[in-house]
Amino acid sequence: MTTADPTPENPNARSIALTKVGEGRYKATNRRGGVVSVGSGDDPDFTPVELLLAALAGCSAIDVDLITRKRAAATAFDVRAEGEKV
Repeated sequence: MTTADPTPENPNARSIALTKVGEGRYKATNRRGGVVSVGSGDDPDFTPVELLLAALAGCSAIDVDLITRKRAAATAFDVRAEGEKV
């Protein structure tokens, strides 16, 4: 991997590797082996903008879980992120 991987000197660093797997299609892999398909929008894969929205929603959901479980853990909730392509 790259120097952006967590190290004792920088445990907060993150990185992914992006591999072309077809015409307008890619595979993003993180250090832990997680994989996400990325596409141009002409296929079922997430577009880069959709991945950004998923990241924002995911960060918000994790924050809600961390804050609310101090009093009463949420058993379920949904988060929706929307944007307009410009």
